[in-house]
Parts: sequence; C-alpha cells; structure tokens
Amino acid sequence: MDPSWEFPKRGFVKVNIRASTLADALQNGNVNGVGILARDHRATYLWGIMGPMRGVGFLELQLWAIHKAMLTAYR
Repeated sequence: MDPSWEFPKRGFVKVNIRASTLADALQNGNVNGVGILARDHRATYLWGIMGPMRGVGFLELQLWAIHKAMLTAYR
C-alpha cells in the first residue's frame, strides 16, 4: 500500500484509480493500462478491476477509469 494513502472514515469506501501509459509498446502493441480498487475504513479490499485499454489517449484513459469507478460505486 502506498505510504501516503489515507484510510477513509468509518462507513465510507475509498476508490482509487491508476491509469498509465508506457513510452514503449509491449509485444502485443498495448501501451495503456488502468486499475481501479475499492477499500473500506480498515483498508480491506472490496473490489477491483484492471486491464489494458487500446486506442485511447491518456486523458481518455483516466476519464474512463473515473467513470467506471463511479458506476461501480453507485451500483
């Protein structure tokens, strides 16, 4: 866990996103990846997803991760 990560208040869930773009493509041609993770006030893993995103720019990659996290949290 990142040492700067702060626990959410009791009764809340914290959703973190990570979007990254590589300078050099992988063998499969992919350069983008995204991860979304939700944890409770004890830092217990609740849910998460991760995977590649093809054919999008870095800003779109970040916005997609935020959108997916918000939809999942809403549900």
